Amino acid sequence: MKRESLYAEKVLTHTPVQNINMLFWATIMFLIFGYFSQVQAAPHFATLDKVNGEVVVLKSDGSPIANGKDGMPVRPGQIVKTSGPNAVTDVVLFDGSRIRLLPSSEARFSVKKKEEKHNIQIDLIAGKIFNAVQKNKKSGHYVVKTPSSVAGFKGKVFSAELNKEQSVFMVQDGKLKVINPHEKNRQAVYVTSMNKTTTQAVQAPSESTPLSAEEIAMFDILKDIEVDIKIDIQGDTESVIREDTSVPGALE
Repeated sequence: MKRESLYAEKVLTHTPVQNINMLFWATIMFLIFGYFSQVQAAPHFATLDKVNGEVVVLKSDGSPIANGKDGMPVRPGQIVKTSGPNAVTDVVLFDGSRIRLLPSSEARFSVKKKEEKHNIQIDLIAGKIFNAVQKNKKSGHYVVKTPSSVAGFKGKVFSAELNKEQSVFMVQDGKLKVINPHEKNRQAVYVTSMNKTTTQAVQAPSESTPLSAEEIAMFDILKDIEVDIKIDIQGDTESVIREDTSVPGALE
């Protein structure tokens, strides 16, 4: 009996070196487990959906990461590119907003949190995008930039297109404030529902003009996602954009 007691005592008793080793490995395992738990729990900034044709996700410097597929995460600063005549994809943001990239389009996606609001910025590098914006309590500025324009939007649906040096913005439902940062006076133009404006080079944006029947029909491309956008903006778009000459919704 005494011999068994001594044996158990030896098994349960560790030297200081053994105790340090055990503590070291326990700490390592805790840190590893905590890291992977955070990675798995971290929400994606955006994901790809309705991918068709050749779609690629790129790093901010333009180097490729992987071919796009449904559910693939898009992180802040990354670029989504559609190549070829049939390539299209949706980028679904964390707040439910959808950006549809048409063929031969390229856009960089960014977000910045400020005072509990999430400011979205899309740099349109090439092609055309349709924006179906979801509004919630954490929604901040929604901005689209091109080489010749900065556009801040409040509302539901609009498109942005870059054709060489010319940018075209069409609003189906909402209000858009557009400036050309290269124009001396940085004159702002306001575009309301069913209207459009263009910018190019160092000129101020054109006056807002009504959409043609053909241009209105272009928004039919979003019919399959209308059920995803459930917001009421009646009476919401006339006063939400500040009437000043600063860059609309510029991210600091």
